[in-house]
Amino acid sequence: MSTTSKEMTVSELVDNQPLSRFQIAAIIMRGFVTVLDGFDTQSIGFFAPSIAESLAVPLNGFAPVFVAGPLGLMCGAGILAPVAGSPRELA
Repeated sequence: MSTTSKEMTVSELVDNQPLSRFQIAAIIMRGFVTVLDGFDTQSIGFFAPSIAESLAVPLNGFAPVFVAGPLGLMCGAGILAPVAGSPRELA
């Protein structure tokens, strides 16, 4: 009588475990960071009129400011994502 034991891979072992308190806390903190990052990006549109008024700069002079944020995000994602690689390449 032979017993066959199934070998588990690391990914199967991790996938079969329930989420720990630490993992749940990390997910919640990532959510807060995402919300704050979005607020940071969008707040310039809300504050630009009062900033322009206090600095005596025409509102259309803020066009480079409005373009710089999304352009920086796009360039950063385009450059750093390929550098980071995918997890499958590391295996």
